[in-house]
Amino acid sequence: MREMLADLLLMNGDRAQALAEYRAVLAHNMNRFDSLYGAGSSAFAVGDVATAMMYYGQLLTIVKGVERQEIVTAHARVAQSNSESTP
Repeated sequence: MREMLADLLLMNGDRAQALAEYRAVLAHNMNRFDSLYGAGSSAFAVGDVATAMMYYGQLLTIVKGVERQEIVTAHARVAQSNSESTP
């Protein structure tokens, strides 16, 4: 239920509150795909790249393949962050 609330908050632009809700879900269910992706997306949207990379990194360790758009996006954002942090 809380994950659905977080999804709605993110869709409506309340990214910080969405991140708080995703974190609450992850406190009890640490490997939920939607919550890891949502937390990463929320953190990325509010400019907290380090937190976004942490959640995307967790997500990418539990998935196999790249058949979902969320995985493609997570890979792209991690790669972008890595390229921006190297001189």
